[in-house]
Amino acid sequence: MKTTKSATLILFALALALALPSIANAQPRPPGQATRYLPQVFIDTTVMRAFYILNETAGRHAINSNHQRHAVDRAKAVIEDLKRLARGDPNEQYALMKISEVEYQIHLEEEEMRRIAAERNIIAANQLVAQYNAEVGKMRPDFAMLRGIFRRMAEVDTRQANNLANSYNRRHRQVSREVTNSLERALNGNDFFTAKRELEYAEKNKNYLMISSTYLAAQRERLEKIENAGTEYQRIVSLLDAGEAAFNEFRLSESRTSVTMAGNRIDGIRAQIPARDASAAAARVTRLTRLLDTREDSLVKAAFTILEQQGPEAAMHYLQEDLQKNMNLSHERATIIDQAITHLMPQREITPGARVEMVDASAPPGGESLTNVRDQARLRAQRRADSIQVRREKAENISANIYALIEHKQARDAARLFSSERAFLVSTLDRSDFDRLQLSVNNSVAMETANTSRVSKHRLRAEQNMERIYAMLGRNDVRGAHKLFQKNKNKLGRHLDGEAFQMLEITVTQSFSQLSRR
Repeated sequence: MKTTKSATLILFALALALALPSIANAQPRPPGQATRYLPQVFIDTTVMRAFYILNETAGRHAINSNHQRHAVDRAKAVIEDLKRLARGDPNEQYALMKISEVEYQIHLEEEEMRRIAAERNIIAANQLVAQYNAEVGKMRPDFAMLRGIFRRMAEVDTRQANNLANSYNRRHRQVSREVTNSLERALNGNDFFTAKRELEYAEKNKNYLMISSTYLAAQRERLEKIENAGTEYQRIVSLLDAGEAAFNEFRLSESRTSVTMAGNRIDGIRAQIPARDASAAAARVTRLTRLLDTREDSLVKAAFTILEQQGPEAAMHYLQEDLQKNMNLSHERATIIDQAITHLMPQREITPGARVEMVDASAPPGGESLTNVRDQARLRAQRRADSIQVRREKAENISANIYALIEHKQARDAARLFSSERAFLVSTLDRSDFDRLQLSVNNSVAMETANTSRVSKHRLRAEQNMERIYAMLGRNDVRGAHKLFQKNKNKLGRHLDGEAFQMLEITVTQSFSQLSRR
């Protein structure tokens, strides 16, 4: 079995070497020749070849420092030839960025070799075996540490190093499968903390587990969506808490607004939050909506009872003072009560053929005089005016809520509330007030979209600066790269991914420290 694996590894290396063009024999393009792009696939394949040269030593039996030194020298030769080919090419910066990754790995290999040489006569084989077993038995071992232990063992005991090599190769394949499967399950289940832990581990050990950067970038994007949805979910819970508090204090309109906004937000993030959280929030929305409907229906019944027992005057007072002003009863149910009251207070009509009699100013109060008719008409008009005033106050309250959402940078919530109350607002507000409110909502949504686009531009600029810094390091312009990094450090830290910024900071700091020690 071991012979078969070794033969397969040798055949793969030979096939890779034959498939790639000979970089060493390639010559620069002569002056005057038409510009040709150095393909990115060629750059990527060459860089992977250098990584393969560095990594293949870890899978060999009886590794020693000579083998590792030879691998480092071969990798250096590959990237130096790639630098020469990329000089003046339109894809030169991309090539230098990829080459810097290999150079950082070579730096780590050389540091490891120097440390091995210093500790060669200190560390005993049994101590290394104990360290290796303690680390490899962990659920998520540190493969950088395992490789370091393996290399030190190769300098102390060749037989034990062969055993560690077999264990290392089995373990890294096993962990690679486990990590990717666990990450997928966590993301599919919207388990943010598990997905974050697995993704950070995969990014830290990607070169040892052979996980592609493209795959990790796609998973990072999915994780960020779940994180944003988690933040939005906390806002939904706060809205539901506010809606329940308003319901308990009989502020019905405010309670219904909070519940409606919470329901709209849940629909937007349902796919990015755990199913149990989405179900719990949706259940709270449904329960509060039913409670609001039940309470408002009971208030309508109470108004009808007052109307039957005490008459239209008491019912109108109850509607205007208690239900509309104090409790902010919904417009639909207030309209039902108002129509019932109006139906029982019809306008007095003059029938055809009715005899017109002179009104006696000295008539006794028992008869219905013209003054009484005018008073009743004036009273009905006043009630109508009061009802219109209540409607206007409710519309102004909704408008104030929309403006408050805009002021607190919640443009999408303001747009949802405006859309749900649009018909009521357009029938109640003055045309100029409605147009001004609609314009404010549209402008806030447009501004929020522009801000999102501006953030994307800041991220792109940060990535361009990162590429420039890596390119300057590739040209050995360490001071210039350090200066550019320090100048843009805050912006880079704000707009780059945490792992990318950390790697950039380590690379620049170590390069500058080495230059200072010379």
